Amino acid sequence: MAYEMETYQGICRYCGEIQPVMAVDQVDADNKISDTCACGGATTEKRRKAMNKNIEKICGSGAVGCGFYEVEPYTREIINKAAEAVLLGHISAAGLELEDSTLSIKETKGKTRIQRKRPICASAES
Repeated sequence: MAYEMETYQGICRYCGEIQPVMAVDQVDADNKISDTCACGGATTEKRRKAMNKNIEKICGSGAVGCGFYEVEPYTREIINKAAEAVLLGHISAAGLELEDSTLSIKETKGKTRIQRKRPICASAES
């Protein structure tokens, strides 16, 4: 089934700005405008999506590829809430001690940085 494109008045779901756009229907038009809007809400949502993708890569299914264990769902909820608080500026940074590593979340240069480290130590005594 082919969809016909028409001109719609797309409305940004974050700021309410209205712009004409070629779309399949009103929902598609609103999504397109919301995705391309430069308002604060749209910018925050883009950063949130990128942050969640990075959390998945470092703590979720992608963790094994980075040399770590996948974090348990309950701990992931805590990580997601801490990252959201940093993203929204409620806190400036968060740190968590995980089973096999440490995780830090902080705001740097307008981006949310998520870093997971495993402290490695070797010692010998004679």
